[in-house]
Amino acid sequence: MFQRTSVLLALVLVLAGISVGAASADEIPALDLPPGIEAQAQPLLEEMELRMVSMGMTPEMMEQHMQHMQTMVDELPPGIFLNLLKLMPQLDMPDMMTLHNAMTQGNLMQQPPGQILKFVKSLSK
Repeated sequence: MFQRTSVLLALVLVLAGISVGAASADEIPALDLPPGIEAQAQPLLEEMELRMVSMGMTPEMMEQHMQHMQTMVDELPPGIFLNLLKLMPQLDMPDMMTLHNAMTQGNLMQQPPGQILKFVKSLSK
């Protein structure tokens, strides 16, 4: 009896470990944030992740979105990035695609940080 229970418990733990591993493989990559804004950005990033999932974005789309977010982290002052992050929940999918196109095919990231913020604000209205 004890041996059966032990085998069953081991099997359950192995299956649980596999499912957790599979779930973490689909996890959205974390941003490399400056220490000063990490604590402020984390709740906003979690909200954004939940929203992306609820919008039905594929893991590939989410990864691409996070790559764009990392570009913003790398190229913008922390305060501007935080303001952009606060505006993100107000963007619907067409607005997100407009932002994506402006970043990849346009010259948005070559603009001054204040202009980038104005652009995203205009999309959020």
